[in-house]
Amino acid sequence: IFSNPTTMAEQAKVLKDALVSSAATGEPVSENAAVNQLVLYNCTGGAETTLARAIIEELEENIVKIYLFDEGRTVLCEREELVKLPAPLLAIPPMLVYKLADFDPAVCQASTVLKAETVF
Repeated sequence: IFSNPTTMAEQAKVLKDALVSSAATGEPVSENAAVNQLVLYNCTGGAETTLARAIIEELEENIVKIYLFDEGRTVLCEREELVKLPAPLLAIPPMLVYKLADFDPAVCQASTVLKAETVF
């Protein structure tokens, strides 16, 4: 499940580079959004842009509740801020796995650490 590089700092850089290069390639989800769908959250507020991988938890009219699985937090956003998750971002394990505990990625599996099924 883990790709090389395996340190948290190295994997964070791989993720950041992939997020930036994939930001413009995603297809909008707008009306086709569904619960449990993997998406790229692309929020531009002021001078700062937030790019994050997420899974849709709940849908209401124009507001969507998403879980940012690299950060381990939930946010509310508008449908227009979401695009389908580009394929290159599926190959990178969730950063939350690296943050949960110190472990040997060669031995530990994400499903064991998270005590849940693998999302992708």
